[in-house]
Amino acid sequence: MGCSDLRKGELVSTGRTSRGLSSKVFGGALVLFVAVTSHAGSGAKDRTAAAGHTPPETWSKDSMFDVRWGMGPADVKAKHPRLSKVRKIAIFHSALVTERVEGRLTNLVFSFYQGRLVRFVLMLVGPQDTVRQDVAKEEQWYFDLRSEAWGERVRDILKAKYGEPLPTYPHTDRPALPDASSWWWRTAETIVSFNSGDRPFLMYEDAARSEEIKAVERTYKRAREAAKDEESRRRF
Repeated sequence: MGCSDLRKGELVSTGRTSRGLSSKVFGGALVLFVAVTSHAGSGAKDRTAAAGHTPPETWSKDSMFDVRWGMGPADVKAKHPRLSKVRKIAIFHSALVTERVEGRLTNLVFSFYQGRLVRFVLMLVGPQDTVRQDVAKEEQWYFDLRSEAWGERVRDILKAKYGEPLPTYPHTDRPALPDASSWWWRTAETIVSFNSGDRPFLMYEDAARSEEIKAVERTYKRAREAAKDEESRRRF
């Protein structure tokens, strides 16, 4: 994978992956958990359910980290050869790759719906993501300090590429929070969300399908909650 050009206001990413790595990714209502290990597991159906190519003429013009909306998992893997196997996560089929973005080891989680890329998230890999259980306070403090600097760098790159952030939340007329910890941008094809908190994360969404995807997620969440309630009633 080639490096993006910072002069065009894009983030530099160099390919690298990690084995035995776990990460929780938070992006608004999105909660993903992906584990990449040396063993692929036994879920052959999950690994192949969304694996394929889609016609390039159906892809978006917008491009971030060498991918475009509408790509299939095989198309994304062609750009990120170390991409993990696709796993079923909630309504999505998702895959992860770990690369250096602006000098920091970062998880990129690509999410596919109906066989097409509709969302992906970037989050820094921290000490808590390793198999170690004894992360020192000093090590965590240093990670937090470097994360803050990384977040400021990424925010500046996003502003250079997309301009000033939106004054309201996407899909609403509600004013954005005044503390400037969360930023949003929107193009004709892409919604960009960036949170510069203790552990910065960056999320891209296919603008054409964002509302559809959020509606499906809400339906899925309600069904899961109803199933849990029913299970609790049966237990008692």
